[in-house]
Amino acid sequence: MLSYAVVDVETPNKRNDAVCSIAIVHMANGKPVHKIYKLVNPETYFDDFNIKLHGITPAMVKNQPNFNDVWDEIQKISKWLKKNKHLCGQFPYNDLLDTCEEILADGFISEEERDYLMLLLNEFISPSAIIDEHQDSQKLNISGKRFCLSGNFSAGTKDSIENAIASLGGECAKSVTRETDILLIGGEGNENWLYGNYGSKVAKALQMQEKGHHIQILNEAIFADIFKEA
Repeated sequence: MLSYAVVDVETPNKRNDAVCSIAIVHMANGKPVHKIYKLVNPETYFDDFNIKLHGITPAMVKNQPNFNDVWDEIQKISKWLKKNKHLCGQFPYNDLLDTCEEILADGFISEEERDYLMLLLNEFISPSAIIDEHQDSQKLNISGKRFCLSGNFSAGTKDSIENAIASLGGECAKSVTRETDILLIGGEGNENWLYGNYGSKVAKALQMQEKGHHIQILNEAIFADIFKEA
């Protein structure tokens, strides 16, 4: 079998008619390509023997979703992975997948790991979240810089923003290339960014950064400060 899934569950008591955790590993060509681990509220009692066996206590699952909710979530994840197999090998799909596998390797998600994973997911869902808000806008000289704009802008249309950049000696292009110095993201975002769809410009800029190309990503708020100082 080239592709198959391994499912493992833990039960809270000897009746074995409920689960308190579920793990699924998707194997392809002999290697794990995706792992899911979830604590589940079995909505029933625990036996001491079971607790000693797997280490899961009633307190650990008290505020966890029940099996139906967990299974719905697992189905959604599985459908998303199947639908987006074409993203394998592309940023940020593999980074997210690798991080999830690393976090789930020991079968337990710590609070620190959960916070880190949520940070990555938020960055994935919201491209503007990846921007360093502490960038020193005072050091950026617009003159001679090549810009590319993405998203919708609070201050006006893309044409008006491009005109503002041109008035300070900058240039604007419609796409991100190796010559692009700055990708400017509008403060209003873009409805196409929902549900993890970065948009081609942001994705390409991130890929270029990963490969060592010097391209800066700025949001509209930071650019507004730069424009005021220019």
